[in-house]
This record gives sequence, structure tokens and C-alpha cells, in this order.
Amino acid sequence: MFGLLHLLRLFIDPLLDEPEIVYQDNGGILFPGRVWVVDGVITIRQQHIDDGGIWNTAQVVAESVYGPVEDTSKTVEVLLCQEGALALLKEAYWGAGAACGQVGDLLLYQFELLNTGNTVLENIRINDPLLGGDLGGPVSGDTDEDGKLDVDELWVYSATYALGQDDLDRGWVENQALALA
Repeated sequence: MFGLLHLLRLFIDPLLDEPEIVYQDNGGILFPGRVWVVDGVITIRQQHIDDGGIWNTAQVVAESVYGPVEDTSKTVEVLLCQEGALALLKEAYWGAGAACGQVGDLLLYQFELLNTGNTVLENIRINDPLLGGDLGGPVSGDTDEDGKLDVDELWVYSATYALGQDDLDRGWVENQALALA
């Protein structure tokens, strides 16, 4: 700030966690032609990543011995990387502890879906064509019940498949699931 007045009672950016003003003058008065440097830290929170960045407007409000001085402000945009990533684990078990199945026996599938990225994911689907397409669920794991897969949150899905004669003749059941967000 350059001007002809001594500035008193400066107010600086409320978004900073711990602003540190490095005074070039004693007494807390900004004299004409002098500069104060304000260093601060903003703790990045999950909401900042989910929003894609931080939009911070620093505003300086000051008074002189003659009253308020015209405010000034500056906005800075800091973009944050959003990295969506999923890990899907799929396991199958024969019902009733059987070692192998017969026609009509149920094959029990369990899917575990983990958000391994750094941002909350929405519109989550697990698609398994053998099991009829998109699975319902999750059956557990949405701890805050918001329908969004939070970072490091693990959702569990389950489904069943009745073994057919074609599967038995082939000697195996083959299928593949796809997780989408």
C-alpha cells in the first residue's frame, strides 16, 4: 500500500489458518512507502479437493487517523488435482459350504469397492452382465448414508447366481464385473 497516511488496525484475509504479519515498522502502523508481508497457511481439506480448488480473496481493511481507508482485495485461485480411483475385489463362494456345485445350486458373489482416489465419487455402479447388469446396493459400507463413495470408504455388494447345465458342462463359471463412477 502506497499512500500519504499512516494506516492503523489492518484486517487481513480470514481464510488463512494462522496469518503471520512481518512488520517492517514498530508500533503496528504502516507508514507511507513501507510494505508489510503477510505469510499464512491454508490447510487443504477434503471439501477443497472435492470442489477442485481454493478460491481465496484476501481483503485489506484499514483506518487512518482521519477514518476508514478504501478497501482493497485480491482473489487467487489454486486448482487442486482430483484423482478418482476405484479398487474392486470380487469373490465367489458356493452356498452351504459345498466344494463344488450342481445344476440349480447358488453361487454367492461378494464385491468390495474401495475409493482409492483423493476425491468423493458419485453415481457408483457395479455392472456384472452374468448377474443381470447393474447390481443393487451397496448392502453395507456407506457409513454416512449420503450415496457418495468417500475417500477410503469401502462399500460391499452381494449377488447370487444359479448354476446352469451349460456352466456344469463347461466346467466353470466365467464372468467379469466393472465398477463405474
